[in-house]
Amino acid sequence: MEHQSFDFMEDRSAKSFYLIPVGRDEGLVSMEVLQSFCMAYFPGVQVKILPRLTIDASGDRMTVSYVKHTRRGPTNAIMELKSRRCHRYDKDKVPESHRQFAVDPLLNVLSHMLPDDGICLLALTMEDLYEGGTDSFCVGMAAGGSGAGIFSLCRYDPNFNSTEEPSRDRDRILLARSCKVMVHELAHMFGIDHCTFFQCCMNGSGHLEEDFSQPLHLCPIDLHKVQTFTGCDLEERYQLLQKFYKTHGFDE
Repeated sequence: MEHQSFDFMEDRSAKSFYLIPVGRDEGLVSMEVLQSFCMAYFPGVQVKILPRLTIDASGDRMTVSYVKHTRRGPTNAIMELKSRRCHRYDKDKVPESHRQFAVDPLLNVLSHMLPDDGICLLALTMEDLYEGGTDSFCVGMAAGGSGAGIFSLCRYDPNFNSTEEPSRDRDRILLARSCKVMVHELAHMFGIDHCTFFQCCMNGSGHLEEDFSQPLHLCPIDLHKVQTFTGCDLEERYQLLQKFYKTHGFDE
């Protein structure tokens, strides 16, 4: 991923984070709840939600219709998507109805959808993604320089593997994982790299289990970067986070 630097903060016309749901809505965490967490995590930044980007199916053909932002103004456009059922490694883990979408066409669409006042646009989806034919899956990707990215929460669902016993705490676990993924990716998109100093929300990970074990909070170094970016009062920030955690049962 190509990260931005804090130089873009000088452009005061760019002051909003945008979130957009993509594809099916079954199982996806409430975008309004994610919006409220993002506003607590990055106080002072406006967080807006764009209408869902739906995937239209006509036979074997999958497309998305969207509004493309160009220098001449917005225009309607259609992009055809590539899809498959799954990689051979996962054929026994998922139902016959399972589908995966190639990430590149979706990212191409999103790279043309960032509104003029947007710092970045992050798409969240319960659709499963893949990058190339040899990949089992791809959790997400960002288009360097465009301010757009997409992240799949499909495999963050504790009930993803249909051969395992369903989790009784599925909703809370998925919400916690979704919140962490969202703020990690948004921080990348405005210039914060992986943390190599402490246990931190911005640590890199090599696989899902490592990702799941990492903390939701920032280390002092990356917290200072967020404070520099947002100009927030840290005591107020922690009060907002504490209120969110109590509301949504984050006890740890």
